[in-house]
Order: sequence, then C-alpha cells, then structure tokens
Amino acid sequence: MPSYRMFKESPWEQGEDEQIAYAFDTTPWGVTCPLSPSMVVLINGSDVTASKTTGSAGIGTCATCIVLGRFDNPVPGTTYRIQVTFKDNKATPNTYGAYGEVTGAS
Repeated sequence: MPSYRMFKESPWEQGEDEQIAYAFDTTPWGVTCPLSPSMVVLINGSDVTASKTTGSAGIGTCATCIVLGRFDNPVPGTTYRIQVTFKDNKATPNTYGAYGEVTGAS
C-alpha cells in the first residue's frame, strides 16, 4: 500500500531515452493553491538532481497541480525518488512534503 505522502499519480516507469515533466495534484494534502514548490531527485539517498533534471518544479495551469522539472534519461532498472516540498496559501503557511518514484525502463 502506498504511503499517503506518495503522489497518487506515482509510481511511473520511464524509458531510458525519454524526458518527461511529471505533474501531481496537491488536493490529497488539502492544498488548493500550492506555493513555492521545490524538488530533489534521489537514488538510495544520494542527490542526483543536477544530472537527471532540467528546470525546476513550478505551479501547473490547474490550481491544484505542481509540475516537476523535466526528468531526463533514467538508467534502466534504477528507481529514483522525487521528493517535493510545497506550501499552502495560509497567512502562516504550512510546508508539506510529498514524493513519487520513477523506475527506468529499457
């Protein structure tokens, strides 16, 4: 059973020659207008964000969506964890953490 912190859209499988900007919905966290998203990509706890992503996380066209930086060329058989933090739009914002997983496919 996936964690409540995992994006409901995850896990994903991505081909080694694909470059995809994934998105997820913040509604499960009760956040309708997310702010200040940031992301990091990890393999077994090591940060590989600089070598595996292009761009950064941002707010999508829908009021409850965060679009991640483009995930580039995963290694087949490797599982990556994409961790995201974002805030709600309250006067004193709460910070939320969420994650998704991408497994490289050939």
